[in-house]
Amino acid sequence: MTLPRAMSTPDVAASLRGYPAYAATAKVDAVIVFDRPDGSPSAYLPHMNPDTGGPYVFGIRSERPGWYEVLLPLRPNGRTGWLRRTDVDVSGLRHRILVNVTARTVTLFDRNRVVDTWSAGVGTVQNPTPVGHFYVLEALRSVSPNGVYGPYALGMSGHSDTLSEFNGADGRWAIHGTNEPDLIPGRISHGCVRLRNADVTTLAGSIELGDPVDVVA
Repeated sequence: MTLPRAMSTPDVAASLRGYPAYAATAKVDAVIVFDRPDGSPSAYLPHMNPDTGGPYVFGIRSERPGWYEVLLPLRPNGRTGWLRRTDVDVSGLRHRILVNVTARTVTLFDRNRVVDTWSAGVGTVQNPTPVGHFYVLEALRSVSPNGVYGPYALGMSGHSDTLSEFNGADGRWAIHGTNEPDLIPGRISHGCVRLRNADVTTLAGSIELGDPVDVVA
């Protein structure tokens, strides 16, 4: 099994060092993304994520003095940029998620220790689950826990490779529950990863925003 890539320790307070991953939470009214430290602005994001009503969260990849390189929740998948250290708060993260598309499993790690592995439904051949490095952007509790998305949907930082939109949204993929548990495991979705409702409830209760998510073929 391939473990998620370890991230270099960012320049944070000593009490936070030693975590396997870190998140940056916006604390300014408008987030300016730069193409490099002291470079030119390459993107702008509002302080608040319109889907959650909370501040935007980013997965930290590396650091330089005064700057963090972060994974962005923007197309194309894997896009990165640099944020000023003064524009974000940093927190340490214990957990990681590994999605294995071929095995059709989702594994939760706590400091690289396997917590649990669950069977999953993944994308079809026509609309596959994107492969790559992502992070948990949002955790949404469903108003219809017995509906098609189950009790929770964990929105990822990445988007479908084949769909520019889905159900009126921008084609972002998620890990969520299902009202068709008998189809798990299988290639059954438009790119999202489906878990049985009890499993996604356990996962949602364990993760934090910013947690790394690796999807391997």
